[in-house]
Amino acid sequence: MGRKYRFPAKFRLKSRKSIEAVFASNESVLCHPLLCRYRIITDVGAQPEAAFAVPKKNFRKSVERNRIKRLMREAFRLNRQEFLQPDANPNAPLQMVFVYLDRKISPYNIIHQQMSRILTSLRQKVS
Repeated sequence: MGRKYRFPAKFRLKSRKSIEAVFASNESVLCHPLLCRYRIITDVGAQPEAAFAVPKKNFRKSVERNRIKRLMREAFRLNRQEFLQPDANPNAPLQMVFVYLDRKISPYNIIHQQMSRILTSLRQKVS
């Protein structure tokens, strides 16, 4: 297994200020049960960054929220290469926050399929 499938810290969106800026922008893509809020970064040399959220309102137990976030991270990690292909616009990296909307835990194959659809749709919008 190569290094291209890793999800290092430089690809994680961690800053509270950046996350608020992503939610303030009205750009989003919906593929149920996932919603992707995103913002195009104008900084020179910026990397695409991603964060994952599961509402506490829908899943009271942290174990369930963490499991869903793990499933979303894994689906993103495996589909990220498709999103970062050379024909995608390298001058427009994105900050993305993926939000899980459903009230029950979906199987991994559904999350993976919808993540793939979201990233394909984002790639078309940015290009």
